[in-house]
Amino acid sequence: MKVNLKGVISVKQVKRINDELMMVTLKNDFLEVVLLNKGASIFKLIFNGIDVVIGPKVIEDFIKDDHYYGKTIGRVSGRLFCSGFEIEGTKIYPKPYKSETTTIHGGANGFSTRYFNYVESNENTVIFEIHSKSVDDGLPGDVNLRVTYTLEDNILHMDYEGDTTETTLMNITNHAYFNLDNSHDILDHIIKVHSSKYVKFEDDFSVSGIAEVTETPFDLREPIALKEPISKLMNTPFKGLDTIFLLDQGLASLYSPKSLIGMTLKSTYPSLVVYTHNSYSPDKIPYYKSNPYKGVALEFEYEPGGIHYSFLNSGILNKNQKYQHKTSYAFFYDPFKTKA
Repeated sequence: MKVNLKGVISVKQVKRINDELMMVTLKNDFLEVVLLNKGASIFKLIFNGIDVVIGPKVIEDFIKDDHYYGKTIGRVSGRLFCSGFEIEGTKIYPKPYKSETTTIHGGANGFSTRYFNYVESNENTVIFEIHSKSVDDGLPGDVNLRVTYTLEDNILHMDYEGDTTETTLMNITNHAYFNLDNSHDILDHIIKVHSSKYVKFEDDFSVSGIAEVTETPFDLREPIALKEPISKLMNTPFKGLDTIFLLDQGLASLYSPKSLIGMTLKSTYPSLVVYTHNSYSPDKIPYYKSNPYKGVALEFEYEPGGIHYSFLNSGILNKNQKYQHKTSYAFFYDPFKTKA
């Protein structure tokens, strides 16, 4: 089915749930996205009658702080080691969060836990803004972040714009998990990632180097069913893909042979984290305790934890520098397509 992009009309609905929580829906002939200002998050994303993102579908569960489904992650995504790092000669020691030795996804006061301000915008755009102080996460500088969602035909665009009062770390992503056919797992989904190198991890999540993907389970340069690399990683501590890919191009794709829905992902970021939900959900959400591999997270960002390693992107944002990155999800339905 070819998508006719002429004459598409977008509709926006804004609903206040309570004093803090806002729900904004963008809808056109091809896509419907339901957004919440808690975590500037994607609550639902519906294409061809299927909600292609997994996560709690009861708002009261979704807005809890102890999970990341669909939420904006920051000020720093990924893990930082509490042993510390230096920024402009000053040693910074992150507070442990969800681990004794690391903090993850911005810590206890990360952006996923915060209520963003909703900014009035046009009929196909939603803008969320947040101001975060240094005391919120122990990193230098007060930062401003603007997250803009734009619905353009069959594409959902996400724009991240930020600044800081002092040189700091900034690494923003969205933690949506995709399942394009509502199956109990994503093992038959077909993935392709334009990456010839990946970041090698030790069992404690420390980085041991950069390696070529050739002749490894991490070679996703040609379309491949996710069950193939996952089966080769089942006996490792990771039990599936939990991998940083260094991108040759800011491109990836995902396709379901069952629903015939596919998506093409594009970004200005230099790396992509692919995580195949390798365990039962650690959160108190009964539905997601049913089985692992329920969805796949495809997170464009700087290499998480890069500040600890000279050969990775540090994620440093200088005082007079603007933070600007773009990511987009384009959806299609194609009964004749057999691979991503």
